[in-house]
Amino acid sequence: SDASNRLCASYQTCTFDISFCDWTHDNTTEFKWILVQGPSSSDKTGPNRDHTTGYATGRYAFIESSFPQKIGYKARLISRTFQPSTTQCRMIFYYHMLGTDMGQLNVYVRFYSNGPLQKIYGISGERGNVWIRQELKLDYITPFQVLIEGVVGASFLSDIGLDDTVFTPECEPYASSELPMTTMTTSTAAPKPCPIAEQYHCAVLG
Repeated sequence: SDASNRLCASYQTCTFDISFCDWTHDNTTEFKWILVQGPSSSDKTGPNRDHTTGYATGRYAFIESSFPQKIGYKARLISRTFQPSTTQCRMIFYYHMLGTDMGQLNVYVRFYSNGPLQKIYGISGERGNVWIRQELKLDYITPFQVLIEGVVGASFLSDIGLDDTVFTPECEPYASSELPMTTMTTSTAAPKPCPIAEQYHCAVLG
């Protein structure tokens, strides 16, 4: 029906079949997520098909852990900027982690474009040849972005798949596409002089 179509349209969904949608690459990491279809070029790691269609012709986001990647290398996707949210704002995604030397999949939020990352989800180790659904609550009082990070494991047997990211209608885009920059300020207070009678109790106050 028209009502159900409008409801579905209000969900911000990326199937990765054509592009990364509103996700952008974090250029500060060692490598990037890519879009692929079908099985990984390495045996015993990575998905055989996407989650959206269930066919080898479907595409999904992927980190390739083979050379030249090294253990601990990271790739991150950054979401659009969202308004301060309610408890109803949720992100849903599907991940695939097959491989005996599997690394990590982490999800962060940040409130400043150059600010620290706050980890809200993390998983490591092999999870089998299956797409797994994960849902996270996004309840923050300031504008924020979500970052999805794949980390290379101990060998090439650590390919990770990502598909069908969804933000619920309560996750509303922020008017500005960019988060503000944080300003780091430090101040050093000089020691206060103390009376001779209390010289053994003098402290630096700041």
